[in-house]
Amino acid sequence: SVKNLYGRYQDIQDVFPACITDDMLLHFCDWVAEKVFFIEIVATTEQDAHKIFVTMNDRGLSLTSTEMLKG
Repeated sequence: SVKNLYGRYQDIQDVFPACITDDMLLHFCDWVAEKVFFIEIVATTEQDAHKIFVTMNDRGLSLTSTEMLKG
């Protein structure tokens, strides 16, 4: 929703340094919107949510030690 997008925009703005201008941040948000696929996955129970989480994180390449530390 637009309200959620605005809220995330505010989150990003709070994290970025003050030297980042509104135009630069808007450009970054546009880039993310064009380059990143967002999906919504709804689970009706906590058990289903955990199963989805484990399944999705068990696919693809393994994380390096450095990547695990970043998380």
